[in-house]
Amino acid sequence: DHGNSSNDVYNALYMAESGDYQFIADSITKHFLVKSKKDSSIRKTEFRYAKKYEDVGFYKGPILGCKNNQILFISENKLVVTDGKNEKVVDTIGDQNAETEPHIHSIFESDNRVLISFPDQDLMLIYDYRTSAVERCNTFSVEIAAFTDEYLCFCRMFRIPASGGYYYFYTFKDGKINLLGIISGYYDLKYSLDDNILKITRYGDTEYEEEHQVNLETNEIRFADELSREQTLYLPTYGTCIVHDLSEIKYINYNHPEQPTETFRLPDYLIGECCYWYGSIYTSLYRRNENGEKIQGDSVYEFNMIKNMSFYREGDSIFPARSTFKELLYKGVTSLGDGEIYLLEQSREVYDGSETHKVTYTIVYAWIPIIGSSDAYQLFCELPPEEDYRDYLYMFNSLLNISLE
Repeated sequence: DHGNSSNDVYNALYMAESGDYQFIADSITKHFLVKSKKDSSIRKTEFRYAKKYEDVGFYKGPILGCKNNQILFISENKLVVTDGKNEKVVDTIGDQNAETEPHIHSIFESDNRVLISFPDQDLMLIYDYRTSAVERCNTFSVEIAAFTDEYLCFCRMFRIPASGGYYYFYTFKDGKINLLGIISGYYDLKYSLDDNILKITRYGDTEYEEEHQVNLETNEIRFADELSREQTLYLPTYGTCIVHDLSEIKYINYNHPEQPTETFRLPDYLIGECCYWYGSIYTSLYRRNENGEKIQGDSVYEFNMIKNMSFYREGDSIFPARSTFKELLYKGVTSLGDGEIYLLEQSREVYDGSETHKVTYTIVYAWIPIIGSSDAYQLFCELPPEEDYRDYLYMFNSLLNISLE
């Protein structure tokens, strides 16, 4: 039961004070208690703390913050606030029937707000002491760049094998997550806040650093150097990075007199990734699973704009490495300019777990040079053995606006 009690015997595992009361996580009753500072009376609340908190100091919580006579705490999977007289459940995290309490990774506080992150729920909750309102940010980040009474800016780090990492930067306000841009970097980023301007410093070594800025009021990111058109096709990108989860691909048509940015909507069964790699752009298209997510493994198609490729335009070197000519499928006008489409073969040694044997792959390969430069567009598809290349011509016909059969 719970209510007023004259029994003042308790053992405080955790305690917080606010106004005229103390809030106690009691190891005897396993409940949260409220103790009056005026008459020392104790009220046992209906809320219990999780057993894991008996290991004091090992987990974050269960008391999360204190401000304006309010104390915020977690009980099982409930986020609860008390004013010393009454408790109110302000949010529920995850499945209320779950056997374990959600794990808290970190807690951040501003003057009047507190942020609690739950990695196992892919969730961050923000409680505002001024309004008693809760905002749900349906993602998780270990790196909070700025958290104030008005703004939240955070980033998520990804890695490219053998090429360091890159950071996606976001803001969150009024229930909306805004993706601002991407910054590459091998090293930790440092942050400083000047009013509503977040300064991001990227260190290269002891003599090298770059400063980028985020305007938290306008949700704009400004980089240390001016970006090229290619670096803003999807969102502002600075350095080597990958733009994930694309439902369309974008490119600049340099063979058109006005050099417009053009967009091609992908069919529902494909999902794209655009990799920025030292001045070149590589777009890989993968199959989706039944949940719409990328199926891991080799890409189905590759669409690239390759820099300085003129030295490959002699003999068989116009084709991908170790491939041989089989058939010319098309030569003429495409939506990207005059080009050629080939059917190629490529043999490889493949180890199947017991022995090595030779496997022959078929490649459909489009080459469209950019007039007046040594750059070129490439679109190609590497077919699994025994599959018919004609089943893979959709992207060539649709993207290049031609008709192959």
